[in-house]
Amino acid sequence: VDLLPRTATNIGLGNSAISGEFDISDTELDRIRISGDLTIGNNLTSQVTMDNFSYTYANPNSPLIINALAADGNILVENSYSYSWGETYLNANEGVTLNNHFYTHELTYINADADADGSGIFTMGASSRLYSYGSNIEIKADSLSLAGNIETAGGDLTLLPSDGANIEIGDSNELNTFHISQASFSKLYTDKLYIGNTNSGYIRVDNLGASFSNGINEEVILQAHNDDADVRFIGEGSTFNRLQVQADNGIQVNADLTTDVGILSLDGDYDDTVDTADGIITAADVIIKSEGDMTLESENGAITTQGILSLESDNAIKDRK
Repeated sequence: VDLLPRTATNIGLGNSAISGEFDISDTELDRIRISGDLTIGNNLTSQVTMDNFSYTYANPNSPLIINALAADGNILVENSYSYSWGETYLNANEGVTLNNHFYTHELTYINADADADGSGIFTMGASSRLYSYGSNIEIKADSLSLAGNIETAGGDLTLLPSDGANIEIGDSNELNTFHISQASFSKLYTDKLYIGNTNSGYIRVDNLGASFSNGINEEVILQAHNDDADVRFIGEGSTFNRLQVQADNGIQVNADLTTDVGILSLDGDYDDTVDTADGIITAADVIIKSEGDMTLESENGAITTQGILSLESDNAIKDRK
C-alpha cells in the first residue's frame, strides 16, 4: 500500500497534525491490514514529522517505508516517542532528526542523505534514543551528530557515508569526510559495529580511548574495501574492546593500538590482489597490544616496521604474510 501526496506537502504521523496538509493518525493507520510494504511519502514530500506515532500491525514481512524525497526533504521525530514493529526504512534527502525516542523491532535502515549530495545529517538530540530490541540498524548519512544513544540490544550497527566519502574517527577530522567524533562514538551501544564498505574511502583513527569505545560489546570492524582504500591509526593511541581492520591497500599503525578485552586483527590486503601499498607498516616505538589473539596478515605486500615495534598479546601472535 502506498500513501502518497499528489502535490508538494508535508506529512504528519501520529499526533503530529499539520493543518491543511497530509496527516495520518494511528487510528487511521490501524485500519490498514496488509502483508506487504506500507510506503508513506515520495519525492513531493518535504517533511515527515512523527509524534507518538505507532505502527504495530506489521510483521517482519510488512516493512514500513517513510520517504521525504523532495529536494529539501527531512524526517523528524519529536515530542513523544514513536514505534515501528516491522522492518523500518527512513529515507530523506536533507537529514533525519530524532528529538525523542524511536523504537523498532526488526531491521532498521536510515538514509539521511538519500540523494547522496553530501548534505543529509543524521542528528539525535540529548533526549532521544534509537533502540532496536536486538535487531540490526544501518545508518547512511553525510555526517553524524549524536547527543542521544543508539542501542541495538544484541543486534549489530553499521555506519556508512552516503556519498562514498572518506571516514575520520576521533580527533581526525578533515574537511568533506564522514566524521565520527569521540562524543558520537560514546553514544553507540551494540554488539558489532561495522564502519565503511566497498563504496567508502580511506579510514583514519586518532585518539579514540577506551571510554569512548566501550559501548561496543563484541568488536569494531573497520572496512576500507574500496579499491586503493587504506586504514591509518594516527596522532594519539586508540583502544577498543576487540578490533578487526580490513583494508584493500594497506594499514599504517603510527600510534599505539590496543584491544583490552579480546582479539586484534589487521589485514592489509583484504581482497588478496596486488595494489600499490598492500601490507602493514608500523612507525617506530609503536606498541600494539591485545588481550586476545593478535593477527597481522597481508597476502601481498610486506609487514614492516620503521623502528622498534612492540607486540604484546595474552594469547597467540600470528603473522600470516
